[in-house]
Amino acid sequence: MDEVSDQTPSDQAWLRFLRANNPGNAPEPTLRLAQLLQRICERRRA
Repeated sequence: MDEVSDQTPSDQAWLRFLRANNPGNAPEPTLRLAQLLQRICERRRA
């Protein structure tokens, strides 16, 4: 399964956010990390 083709526009926005806020020494953000962060943020809003 191609990870790039599975990204929704929301996933792509999360990845852009993570890349923009990456201090340079952290590993490259992945779709999985973006989805986990999104779940954490959604739970806090509920």
